[in-house]
Amino acid sequence: MPRRKRRRSKLPVFVTAGVVTAALAGWLILRQSAEDALPAPERSGEQADFGTPSRKSITESDIRRFCSTCHVFAEPSLMPKIVWPAVVDRMYRFVGAQLPELARSGVMPDRRAVEAWFVKLAPEELPPPAIKPEGPPSNVRFSRHDFGGKSSMHGVSQTTFIRYSGLLPDVLVADLRAGNISVFQVTGPALEREVLAKISAPARVEPVDLDGDGHDDFVVANLGRFEPSNERIGQVVWLRYVPETAVYEPIILAQDLGRVADLRAADMDGDGDVDLVVAVFGWTEAGELLYFENRTADFSRPEFRRRKLDRRTGAMRLQLADLNGDGLTDIIALFSQAYEDVVAFLNEGDGNFSGTLVYEARNPDFGFSGMQIADIDGDGDHDILVTNGDSTDIELLKPQHGVRLLENRGSFPFEPHLLTAFPGAYDVAAADLDNDGDQDIVAVAWLPVSNEGPSARRDTPHFDLYNARDLLRLSSIIWLEQTAPLVFDYHTIEKIYGDHVTVDVADYDGDGDLDLVTGNLSLDGMGAPPQLPARPGEITIWENTLIQQQE
Repeated sequence: MPRRKRRRSKLPVFVTAGVVTAALAGWLILRQSAEDALPAPERSGEQADFGTPSRKSITESDIRRFCSTCHVFAEPSLMPKIVWPAVVDRMYRFVGAQLPELARSGVMPDRRAVEAWFVKLAPEELPPPAIKPEGPPSNVRFSRHDFGGKSSMHGVSQTTFIRYSGLLPDVLVADLRAGNISVFQVTGPALEREVLAKISAPARVEPVDLDGDGHDDFVVANLGRFEPSNERIGQVVWLRYVPETAVYEPIILAQDLGRVADLRAADMDGDGDVDLVVAVFGWTEAGELLYFENRTADFSRPEFRRRKLDRRTGAMRLQLADLNGDGLTDIIALFSQAYEDVVAFLNEGDGNFSGTLVYEARNPDFGFSGMQIADIDGDGDHDILVTNGDSTDIELLKPQHGVRLLENRGSFPFEPHLLTAFPGAYDVAAADLDNDGDQDIVAVAWLPVSNEGPSARRDTPHFDLYNARDLLRLSSIIWLEQTAPLVFDYHTIEKIYGDHVTVDVADYDGDGDLDLVTGNLSLDGMGAPPQLPARPGEITIWENTLIQQQE
């Protein structure tokens, strides 16, 4: 609920430095003026009184001011009545963590009055998602190939095609629950799998020759723990290849961080070595966006200068690209955790960055989840694909979930386009799947199920993800065929499963068309009911048979 001050198109580096103090001061001033004026008429001409035991009645204006202190105000219509008590309670705890000065000030509106206001105005249930209808049949077909164990305990957070063992791509796999990083060789007479390292909870693995010795290494974003936590258990880990032993030696580059969700490696300052950008999600605390400038003289003692680019929690996904065409690599960061925006940190040279708002969802329950940079409209610049489908905070089938294009029109913010509603949308990739010369889009869904919260109510699929996946036969993998500039037909590749948080695209078999790889992540064994249906393996290759059909 509490929200930071709304930003203009240019954001300062250290985007929230001073915002907590400013927000607190602003609330105190507004609250004092409201108390002095009470009883004051609301817009309807009546004062809102919800039976609060506080000294004076709480007005709608009080609630709107308070509940927009550090994120966009959440209208009551965004969630059903049954959910609002838990949401208000959670947001008050969020204020205690993010704005302790405000929590201790004694001027926060009474929680019961705030809860009553939201419950009174909220709908009984949300409308169903307006999912795009299936397009006409396409020549693109996919043949499924499952790899890895058939246990339902998989926690695959990343599947990336890489060149590792030969001419054809292998698949780099990070598994949060098993705590390992592997390479699957998915071509050839038999599956081969090499475990590169054991890491407690690897969220993202980036191939890079960090020390410049000619051997590919890896850097790892380590959450530290799969479950949400405010502990400083996150790490940045370098898997340094040791030629003498042909193994990867884990070297901790940074620790005592919040849960590290993503990282990217590139020479950001043009000095010839590899720097790192690190997204620390944290939880309600300990999140931030960091730039690690490589200052290493001797890689037996790696040294990075750490700079904080953004102090907020919820940094979830990163991309690197030259967004403004000045020849410098910029940072694009996706923030969830109620902030729900995309920010470009424009490279000004010499390791300096200025923050610019690319897109703001204006819905703290938007559920940002995935992002990729691509030129979707073919005009020569970088557009941004995003998914919003996180259901883990409130397990509802949410109508706002979908796949969106943020179109680069040469200025900030970018122009948003909803391409389709897609419940649970979690990752996205651009690729020319039908070989017609333009960019199509593939997206995957994660709709985890548990026995907690509103999902325990099973009388309607809109309240129960466990039933909704099966009863509504929801799509779990889709592709959007671009038939004209920014016009897309909707195609379903898989239904019901809903356990995918990652997808990548490459010609894995070398036949001239692009194939997909997805990973499987379920909550089985963590207080969740069995998945519907049982998982077939850790990863799945979706072989594009377009070329075979044409032969």
